[in-house]
Amino acid sequence: MAWAREPREVSLSDPRAIRALAHPARMLVIETLFATGEAMTATELAALTGLSPSAMSYHLRALERFGVIVAAPSSGRERPWRRAAQDLSIALKGETAAATDAAATGAIMETAMSSDRRGLMAVQQRQLTQDRSVPLDAAARFRRATLMVTVSEAKSLLKQIDQLLLAFQRDRRRSPPAGAGELHVSIISLPEIRPTPRS
Repeated sequence: MAWAREPREVSLSDPRAIRALAHPARMLVIETLFATGEAMTATELAALTGLSPSAMSYHLRALERFGVIVAAPSSGRERPWRRAAQDLSIALKGETAAATDAAATGAIMETAMSSDRRGLMAVQQRQLTQDRSVPLDAAARFRRATLMVTVSEAKSLLKQIDQLLLAFQRDRRRSPPAGAGELHVSIISLPEIRPTPRS
């Protein structure tokens, strides 16, 4: 849901704030709260991450300190939390950006990629043991492909992929089709740089 007077975007430029996001539990909290727009308590979020409510409260206070989430109105004993804006972006600026960008954003990428790897290994283990408890395992996939493209073609391809993903993101959490589950999709595009042969 969209909260009254909810800002359109919160942008993080402080490297300390960006590095603070580089924790699997915090990233899952951000993904959940920003995707759903709903308010959730520390107990509810702890159940998603496997942490205790007290440990989750610590992470929530850290995210609040950096302006990523805010306390939501509460009529009960436990305080709910919600996203600070509709979208979250990372934008390092200023003279120190060049020196801190790699470390700050690299920490987030490392955490996300480690989470993806654990997920893929878990799927593989279920397949080896013929565990069919997760129907969407049928859609789990890791694929590498090398494309010969221009910069313009590469940008066009990534834009098309973004549009396809957005088509399945909009409103799906609020009104998912019967039998729907969460499927994490990671897209990595890297230039191939081959070593120059020595003469």
